[in-house]
Amino acid sequence: MSILNVKTKTLFILLVLFLFTSAALASNLLQGNPTERSDKKPTNQTAIPDDTNGDDDDDDAQLAIPLGQSKVPEATFGFGYIGESVGLLMGDAASANMNYLDNLDLSIELSTEGLGFFPGGTLLLQYIANNGADPTSIVGDMQATSNIEANNTQRLYQAWYNQSIAEGFIEILVGMHDLNSEFYTSEYAGFFNNGSFGIGPDVAANAPVGIFNLAALGARVKIANEGGFSLLAAVYDGDPGDPDLNHNGVQIDWTADQGFMTIAEAQYEMQTIQHEDADPSIFRMGAWFHTAEFETVNLDSLTTVTGNYGLYYSIDYPLSTKLGAFVHGGFAAGDRSPVPSYTGFGFQTLHGSRFLFTNAIEQTFGLAVNSAFVAGEGNNEIVIEAAWHLQITENLALKPDFQFVLNPGGVSSAQPALVFSIRTEIGI
Repeated sequence: MSILNVKTKTLFILLVLFLFTSAALASNLLQGNPTERSDKKPTNQTAIPDDTNGDDDDDDAQLAIPLGQSKVPEATFGFGYIGESVGLLMGDAASANMNYLDNLDLSIELSTEGLGFFPGGTLLLQYIANNGADPTSIVGDMQATSNIEANNTQRLYQAWYNQSIAEGFIEILVGMHDLNSEFYTSEYAGFFNNGSFGIGPDVAANAPVGIFNLAALGARVKIANEGGFSLLAAVYDGDPGDPDLNHNGVQIDWTADQGFMTIAEAQYEMQTIQHEDADPSIFRMGAWFHTAEFETVNLDSLTTVTGNYGLYYSIDYPLSTKLGAFVHGGFAAGDRSPVPSYTGFGFQTLHGSRFLFTNAIEQTFGLAVNSAFVAGEGNNEIVIEAAWHLQITENLALKPDFQFVLNPGGVSSAQPALVFSIRTEIGI
């Protein structure tokens, strides 16, 4: 790789970061006062769908139902469980068997002000346990039809401290942190089960990154103002490790050859529908750069190049008070990325619609499509997903889901797969 190319790509990333920073400062000057901190707890959108009704900004609720919590001034406790039965109705390995997997989530969030110390500080400890089947090994897909599929393990997942300063205008976070809890997110896309609707494979498949179910040590800075604009930037350990070896989640082993994962994202929130029940529209755009060495793909001979990088976007847009739409995707360096491009879009009903069987049960229905280009096969893996969420009680929900996978793994000769799953979601 030539020195000129390295300099060009480095300048490209620096330029994007400069533009984001300039926009933040300009927006602050134009809008004036900063916003108050919302005290949201970042949780992993890839792992568990967030905000199924699309009308609740509270990221404490990692389940698709209200998360059971016992609140005191000093602390917030969280418990959530998802159990999922998955079957392959059509495909190369189709059978009548159902496969079970689950995810247990326990968390405690402490407030420094509630504990009688200084204001603006939040400490989060989050424990997860995953067990059961690996649907990907049955389906043969690349994007993972279940976003709770993980190694059979129990570990400390997140452990970070966040400090809000300047009346909430600036937040600084350090510790074990899931990148996808704040970067490359979509409220509406998070309703669906497919892993790519959490974070696109244009990032997740192209570089070591701390996401579900193994977070990475890092630091994040957030700047926000009253005008709806916010800027996030973070740097993480370049390799969170092997989930099969890092069983407890705290085996931090950074070496220079692992490099760093750096990422920045600009967000803008605005009210596009003037109605008290309408969701805001949220626009996100980000850039990432990983400093480690990567092997090239689709070349006659393998070579090693320094760094990988890409751009991504995400838009949540309510079409009415009852229907929301999203589109997201991204691009990565084509010569070194197994998945150089990805896009996804979809729709979901909002605000607990009651449209089938009974008016007593809040229901959410969604339909989405995604497409990821698999460089090694030269084809796109395409997924069509239909999901239906039924809020049975305040603490219990069921979620049937169908996914039709074309070209599983990007292999054009592979038989299309039809996957059915049903989730039980509990919050106590």
